[in-house]
Amino acid sequence: MANSDKNKLSLSELVWNLKRATDFYKGFEDPNVVKNHIIPMVFFKRISNVFEEEYQTILGREGKRMASLKDYYETYIPKNCRWKDLLKDEDDLFGNLKNALGQIEQANPHLEGIFSSMRWHYSDEYGYNRILRRLMEHISTYNLANSNISALDLSLVIIELDKRTSLQTEHIRYDNMLLSLLSP
Repeated sequence: MANSDKNKLSLSELVWNLKRATDFYKGFEDPNVVKNHIIPMVFFKRISNVFEEEYQTILGREGKRMASLKDYYETYIPKNCRWKDLLKDEDDLFGNLKNALGQIEQANPHLEGIFSSMRWHYSDEYGYNRILRRLMEHISTYNLANSNISALDLSLVIIELDKRTSLQTEHIRYDNMLLSLLSP
């Protein structure tokens, strides 16, 4: 992958930068907390960026009415469930994220079980909303749309991140996540 655009990263740079996100979770006793959050959030960012890219294309070609129709998208992200909308949340980021991911899964049968299989560990006594916000802001620095990274390359990044954190991943349905990234 070329580095011609400031948003584009090489695979090794992207893996390294996402691995840095594990620092946000230092001190958690359960190491699966890291992978139960970071990898699914990368996937959510990917489908959000792809949706936004497709939305802009349809908007320019067909207009706002057509761009709002679910049928135009491989993966539809309902209003108020989009990455940028959740970043604006100041009160209950965790609760609204969990709700948004559930709505995304309902709107897209091919994503069934991907987000609902995640075991979110939540206790705000650890400042989880603050940690989640830092994670989302960190991941927000990457444009994971098709124009910046191929589905295959992002799948390789997820696999490499999974290997580098070397934790058990029985909670998350990575097989479906990776298949939905690679589906035409």
